[in-house]
Amino acid sequence: MCIIIDANVISDLNAPTEDGAPILKWLLTGGGGLIVGGKLKRELARSGKMRSTMVTLSQAGKLHSLDDEKVRTLADNIKDRCHSDDPHVIAAAVASGCRLIFSRDQNLHKDAKNKDILSPTAAIYQNKAHQHLLETCSCAI
Repeated sequence: MCIIIDANVISDLNAPTEDGAPILKWLLTGGGGLIVGGKLKRELARSGKMRSTMVTLSQAGKLHSLDDEKVRTLADNIKDRCHSDDPHVIAAAVASGCRLIFSRDQNLHKDAKNKDILSPTAAIYQNKAHQHLLETCSCAI
């Protein structure tokens, strides 16, 4: 399984917290993959540390980049139905089929669980207790 990382948790990966460390380890040395595209990719790349991590993941074949225009179009089409200011995150889930999101944004959680926007809905990783969600990625993106 891959993961989509919301910009509000980048600090959990940059200086790995007990919640972010399992994801970083899974991405770098385990079977994880990271989905990026459009505004989400730009948000994550603002952090130098995350940008470096994304380069490492790309070199390892674990960074799955979506078409930026496709993500933007999808985000524009769903933004009026979203509670959060992150339709681009949900659009990345729609475009990729990824159903695991690392975020602490409660409004984004509502969007990820809204079957009218995302079906099937997404699982939300918030802390280390959710490590069981980190499964091997088998994306063909």
